[in-house]
Amino acid sequence: MNAFATAGLGFNYKISSRFNGYVTYYFYKDNLTGSNSFYYDWEQSGNKIRRFIKSFGLGINYTL
Repeated sequence: MNAFATAGLGFNYKISSRFNGYVTYYFYKDNLTGSNSFYYDWEQSGNKIRRFIKSFGLGINYTL
């Protein structure tokens, strides 16, 4: 079992009465129970663009 601490920025926006969109970016992530998170999740050997892509989220939610 792993425990993580994360910090980021994000916002939601209303597309229509049933759809909401969101954008998030996590600039800090730390595995509190081990050191494998940085290597596997953010690819320590990867370039900055690849790390940015793995920290960025974009999506749409549908409300029933």
